[in-house]
Amino acid sequence: MERRMTSLSSSIPNTPLDPDDCLRRLRARYPDLPIQRYMVFTNGWDSLALALDDTWLVRFARRPDVEAQLAVEARLLPALAPALPAPIPRFELIGDPGTRGPTFAGYRILPGVPLPATLAVAPDQASALARQIGAFLGALHAFPLARTAAAVAPLPLPREGAGARRHYADFYADVRARVFPLLDAPARARAAALWEPFLADDATFAFRPALIHADLAGEHILCDAATGALSGIIDWGDARAGDPALDFTGLLRDADPAFAEAALAAYPGPVDPAFRRRMDFYARLIPYHEVRFGLDTHQLDHLARGLAAIRAAE
Repeated sequence: MERRMTSLSSSIPNTPLDPDDCLRRLRARYPDLPIQRYMVFTNGWDSLALALDDTWLVRFARRPDVEAQLAVEARLLPALAPALPAPIPRFELIGDPGTRGPTFAGYRILPGVPLPATLAVAPDQASALARQIGAFLGALHAFPLARTAAAVAPLPLPREGAGARRHYADFYADVRARVFPLLDAPARARAAALWEPFLADDATFAFRPALIHADLAGEHILCDAATGALSGIIDWGDARAGDPALDFTGLLRDADPAFAEAALAAYPGPVDPAFRRRMDFYARLIPYHEVRFGLDTHQLDHLARGLAAIRAAE
């Protein structure tokens, strides 16, 4: 849910990737890997993902910072998998290691469909799925940070208290400098009314950091199409120590508040008084992340989508 940038104002090259060229690189690294057919699975912000013969999913990094994310996943996931109640990827194809990490990484495809498609199941199945997600997040957030640090070396630093406030204050300063000039006066006023009370409230930042997925959008939650049962959680490149409330943001955006609340009711971790307020705030920040991403990578489609969402927000 939260994209990490190299700086608040830097320009990040977002390398276009040709699927055929990616496949040639994969074949050069693994000449004995049988590949009969492939398709573009996702063409996302960070990577191009190819599905091979309905067996492998290989992600090709667009930028050096994404190579570093793949390196984090390669170190973290083997240590984390035994502690979680649903499958996560296990990298078996790793190629072209650079100074920061691999340029591609692949794993055997986990079964299931993304969360938004699953919500068409029967209400009792949706309720069971919400409980499973809540339990999964409880297990994830209970994973000892000391063990994580030893496995990952280093995990991005936790944001809590003054550190979290400073992070979002810097974020807001960047929004005021680069996004506000693109908005009309009413939209700027609504944006200020979102950000400024959040930053001013001490209770907002009184949370205990935990290991979080940090990008738990609906497309990263896989479920059985027939039963709605949780079948896997993917795309762990943003994993870090941070605010557990952030991992419920995708449920608000890609499901609905009732589903998010059902998952939270099954969540065994601590829920401080400002937990739900932070969930809502992080969900409202998603368009701001997209605008900044569009500005930083010079992608006008992301810029336009994010600005339209900010302007439409109540």
